[in-house]
Amino acid sequence: MNSRSIPAGRFLALTALLIFLAGLPAGSRANDAAYSSALPIIMAPPGVLIVDDEESLRAAIEMANRAGQFPRIELTADIALTAPLPALVNPRAGTAIIAGNGHTLDGNRVGSVLAVGADTRVEIERLEITDGSGSGGGISVYAGSNKWLELTINNSTLSGNQAGAFVGGAIFSATYEGYITTHISRSTIAFNSAPEGGGLSNQGSFYGHGQADAIIKNSTFSANVSSGKGGAISNVDNNPFLLLGAVQDEWASGDPAPQGGIGGANIQLLYSTVSDNQAAQGSGIWNDVQSNFQSTGSIIAGNEESGRNCWQPIISRGHNLDGDGSCGLAEPTDLANGQAALRPLALVPPGDTATHALGPDSEALDRIPAGEFGCDPASDTDQRGVVRPQPVGGIPGKESWTFRALEPDVAVISLEHSQISGRNTEGIWTYRLTVTVEPAAE
Repeated sequence: MNSRSIPAGRFLALTALLIFLAGLPAGSRANDAAYSSALPIIMAPPGVLIVDDEESLRAAIEMANRAGQFPRIELTADIALTAPLPALVNPRAGTAIIAGNGHTLDGNRVGSVLAVGADTRVEIERLEITDGSGSGGGISVYAGSNKWLELTINNSTLSGNQAGAFVGGAIFSATYEGYITTHISRSTIAFNSAPEGGGLSNQGSFYGHGQADAIIKNSTFSANVSSGKGGAISNVDNNPFLLLGAVQDEWASGDPAPQGGIGGANIQLLYSTVSDNQAAQGSGIWNDVQSNFQSTGSIIAGNEESGRNCWQPIISRGHNLDGDGSCGLAEPTDLANGQAALRPLALVPPGDTATHALGPDSEALDRIPAGEFGCDPASDTDQRGVVRPQPVGGIPGKESWTFRALEPDVAVISLEHSQISGRNTEGIWTYRLTVTVEPAAE
């Protein structure tokens, strides 16, 4: 009898594969990530889950919550919800990435569009989130006792979300006795509403001893509305025993506050714009006296006048512009009661998110030296992804031009080694020439 034996190594590999396949959810599609619900290890590198409708998105989130390591969820079409999605909750599973690829996730007022649970890290990129409702109509994040959570929003738009009777029109970030960090980068938060925190409600020590940090960089908060506090941003610490002085000293470096280090509600506003928002108190920013709000190289101007740009003073780290003097800016490089002269919110190429361009009369033009405060051409870009400063180093030129008139009694304008400088303001070039005027030869 001719028999063949299976080598021990192959037998073990085949056995592991059969166990792995048995653990897969029934009806898995070919492009689903290969994870095992039976084994505590990942049998293959995490894959990409392609979603194009509500059903496939819901299935992808459920699969991600069971995975040993989060996959990347990619939208290939706009999606409208008919019921709330499950929250993303999977402790110690790495980072869940939701890539919108420029598509829209419409909440249809069925609840928060996305929710993130405790001990979970989520990144959202190139996604428009709209028409959500409830606390954190766009995105709701909450960390309970001894829990942590990290949310990153990059190159995305949150618009048209409403909190109803709750707080945080676009984003609600709160913790009881845990630690939360929210990163917002190159994104636009606009046309959202809530009784408190029309754009963002950041609440630390939610009647406990927790810490909620938000780092907002190269982003725009515009046309958000609150019937109470914080048209654009509300930063509230609910722990009456926190010592604010310790918070300011420990976070003065500009880095995110260390986990478990200082507690409270802490926000960094970096190279961003807060404009055209409205509220009864703090049309731009509501920062309670116990909370820590620091701003660097940002514009807070043009918000509804009666509510003021800032309801309480904030801490300046330099090069800020405040349109009405309400933010208490005190650094030598700051401009209080400045003229921002912003253009209306619009999508300006090459950006994917809408911004307020600077008008030609803006006092914010050319105020930050090259190489400082977000203006290092080697590493820094604005919200649109354009290198700062722009143009890099200006456009210097030394030329010798002579214009001779057709008529002999008209002066000749001679430019001898004149400096030519140019500035590109959202696609419109403005040039300044230094000229010498000489009388025409007889």
